[in-house]
Order: sequence, then structure tokens, then C-alpha cells
Amino acid sequence: MIMSFLWGGSKPSKVEGIALDEIKWLQTSLQQGMGYVDLLESNSEALKSAVESQTYTTQKLQQEWRSCNLKNVLTNKGTQTEETSNSEDIGCSGDAGSWERFPDEDHQSSDMHDENTESAVDPPPKQQDLQEYPDNILVKLLVNNQTVLMNQAIVNQKAVQNSTQWLQNLQQQVGTWFSENFESSLNEQEKKYKSLEDEKNQLSKTCKDLEEEKNRLIKNCKEHQLEKDQLSKKCKKLEEENTQLIKKCKELEEGKKEIERLKKDNDRLSSEINYMKNPAMTSSYSGRYRYSSYNPVQQNKPVTTQVYCPRKSELTTNVVSELSSTLQLQMLSWNLELVMQMCDMPSQISRSLPVIVICLNASRLGTDVSSALQGVPAGPNVAVLIFHHKDLHALPSQSSDRVLTGPEYKHVGAIIDMAYLTTKGMYSCEMNNKALETLIEFIKTHSHL
Repeated sequence: MIMSFLWGGSKPSKVEGIALDEIKWLQTSLQQGMGYVDLLESNSEALKSAVESQTYTTQKLQQEWRSCNLKNVLTNKGTQTEETSNSEDIGCSGDAGSWERFPDEDHQSSDMHDENTESAVDPPPKQQDLQEYPDNILVKLLVNNQTVLMNQAIVNQKAVQNSTQWLQNLQQQVGTWFSENFESSLNEQEKKYKSLEDEKNQLSKTCKDLEEEKNRLIKNCKEHQLEKDQLSKKCKKLEEENTQLIKKCKELEEGKKEIERLKKDNDRLSSEINYMKNPAMTSSYSGRYRYSSYNPVQQNKPVTTQVYCPRKSELTTNVVSELSSTLQLQMLSWNLELVMQMCDMPSQISRSLPVIVICLNASRLGTDVSSALQGVPAGPNVAVLIFHHKDLHALPSQSSDRVLTGPEYKHVGAIIDMAYLTTKGMYSCEMNNKALETLIEFIKTHSHL
């Protein structure tokens, strides 16, 4: 009832639970005190019953004592008993009021007991022990027992009163505790409960905001997913376009290679046309063709020649291209297919194959040749081809192999002069005719044919 009144049937908090535990402990203490009081009351009732039984026995013995013959008793019990009975007759004159003296005589002995302590009660004498005593002594013992029981009953009654007073004080303390502490604790708990309610409302608002933020993020995720799908489609489309472009690039590369091949064929055919237009070279070519073992039906044998150009430019590129076409055409008369292998660095030059070092005479002859041969492994398979970028009337009258007589040139296999102009190319002259014949013999010699 108290719990439902205080909290109105709602679930108590942690602090309120501690207060409930204290109330339960107080209730348990009250119940134990009430049990103790009940036990004392039952003991008191038992003592009262014992006192009433003892009183009844005493009265019965008094009646028997009045009816007995005192003289017969004194005769049977002897002289010692007679003296004892005479002393007793002085205290007991046979009146009803004389029997009340025995309690008064023993009242002083009973006052020696502490009222606040429980006095031990001597056990009543057995039937055989009672027969050994005279009747007047038996009556006295019974009266003493009655007095002790009455004193014990008084002690128990006082203990009951003390327990009842203790219970009343405990109830007053509980009421005081409720009035002083529990109300303030309850108010404090109500404040905490209100604070928790405010916090709960704040958390509810925060949860609502988080839920809205979650929905917004979900919406954004859906939009991003849609954009991702669109981008994936675009990427797939771009990949397909890239694949097509790669395919077209490959086709263009193949077309470029085909164009280069056609360009080489064109250059070769142009060189053939120019060669055929030159009467001197045509006669030389016809003579060699006529006296050689050339057979157009026979398969040509491949011959590899290395070409190294230290200074690369548009001029040297054109020179090497026209030289390759002319040499390839000349080598066909010997059923040989010339393969020109370009070397970008001196370390790529092989000693087992003939090598042609391209040198442009732009300044002093010795300086240009030394610069061209720098890093090239010297040997008989090395031929220095010196291009003079001059017209026919300005060509040197003395060959370069006679000018370059230094010891650094003795290990070179051949030093050959050729004429070249940007507008004419490798034009027809005695220097170029002699240079072609020398190069062909040099290639054939060092290719081990």
C-alpha cells in the first residue's frame, strides 16, 4: 500500500529501490520484534498457567494439611521433626491469613534477582523426592516455587513492556525518517526524473534529426548510385570507342608501315629511274649485268650491312635513304639482297659485319672524320663514306684517302668520297660511280661471300 501510494504504481528508480530495500529491512525488523513480543507473551501465558497450577496445588495441600492430624505426624516423624513442626506452628496458626506470610518471608530473596534479567526456575521436585519431606516443608517448597514463578512472570511482563516500548520507538524513528529524509529524497528523485525526461526529449529530438539526416543520406546515395550507373554506361561506351580507336590506330600503323614500304619502293624506283637516266652509270650497270652471273629467276641471297651516322639530321636521313636504294639496286645484279642495319650508338656495331660510317664534310676534313670515327671500333670492316655537299665543279681534285695519312686512319678498311646536293641528290659523276663500285666490293669482301 505504501509503495503504490508513493510511486503511483510506476516503476521505481535506482535510488528509490535503495529506499525500498531500507523500508523492507525496517519491516523485517518490526516483524522480528513482533515475533519476539509474541514469544514473550506466550512465555508469560505459560508462566501464568504454571503459577495457577502451582496455586491450585498449594491450596490443595493446604486443605490436606488442615485435615491431617498434626500429632500423628509429629509422632511418626520423630523428635527432630517435632521441633521443626513446633517452629512452623508459630508461623502457621491455622488461620487463612497466616499462610500469606510465606511469600513475605521469601520476598526478600526474590528481590535479589535483577528485574531486567531472566531468572532461572528450579525444576519441581519429583514425586519420590516429595515423599521424603514432611508435609509442612513440602508446602513451603511449593510456596517458594509459586513465588519464583510469580517473579518470573513479572520479569517477563516487564520485558514485554520494554519490547513494546522499543517497537513504538522504532515506529516513531521510521516515521521520523520518512518525514525528514524520504520526502526530500523523493523530491530529489522527482527532479532527476524530470531531468531525465528532458534529456529523453532531447535525445528523441536528436534521434529525429539523425533519422532525417539518414533519409537525406539515403537519398543522396540513390542519386550518387544513379550517377554512378550513368557514368558506368558512359565509361563502357568510351571503352568501346577506345577499342575502336585502338583498332583504327593499329590499322593506321599498318597503313603507315605500308606507306613507308611504298615510300621505300618509290625511292628505290626513283633511284632506278635516275640511274637509268644517267648514261655513264647505265653503261656501267649494263656491263656488269652483261658479264656477271646474274639470273633474275634465281632467288637473291641476303647480305647485311651496318650503317652508323653520329650526327643525325634531315640531310643525313635523305643521304642514307638514297644511298640504301642505290646500293640495293646495284646489289641485285649480283643476286644479292642488301639489308641495311642502322646503328644508333657505337656499342651496337658488330665486328663480324661490314659497317659504313657516314661523315658530312662541313669544315676541315680531318676533324670531321675523326669526330665521325670517335667510339667506333677500328678494323678492316669499317668504311668511312665522306659526303661532299658541293656541286661538280667544286669537288676536291684529290681523294680523301690520300689526304688522311695519319696513323689513326691506317686501321680503317676504306675511305670513300661521294658527292651530294640537296637539289640533285646523288648526282651522276665520276666520284659517285667510283664510290659505288668501291662500296659494293667492300660489302662483298667483308660479308664473306
